Amino acid sequence: MAYGQTDSGTHINNEADTTQEEYLTIVFTGFFINSQSVYISINGEDYERRTAYGKGNFNYNGVIKIMKEFNEKGWVVKNSNMSFKQEDSDYLFILMTRKKNTTQEGSD
Repeated sequence: MAYGQTDSGTHINNEADTTQEEYLTIVFTGFFINSQSVYISINGEDYERRTAYGKGNFNYNGVIKIMKEFNEKGWVVKNSNMSFKQEDSDYLFILMTRKKNTTQEGSD
């Protein structure tokens, strides 16, 4: 029997899994203050601005708590090593993904 065929001779689709992924971005700023502005976008449709609180320079505990919150909902970090600078501040960009849940579409 040839690869991609059943014993009845019909063709089997051997393409990669086409399950859609959802995308979440977290952009945050405020490295040198006790509160950081956090901007969250889900699939380019939902947008939220939060404030994460830490104690002192480079304290990311508030942002880590937000990441853990989404991780508990099935989101996985794909990329967290992109940063950029504008005149007013530095920004860090985090990309998270998860498999699209067709039974609960629209929920986070």
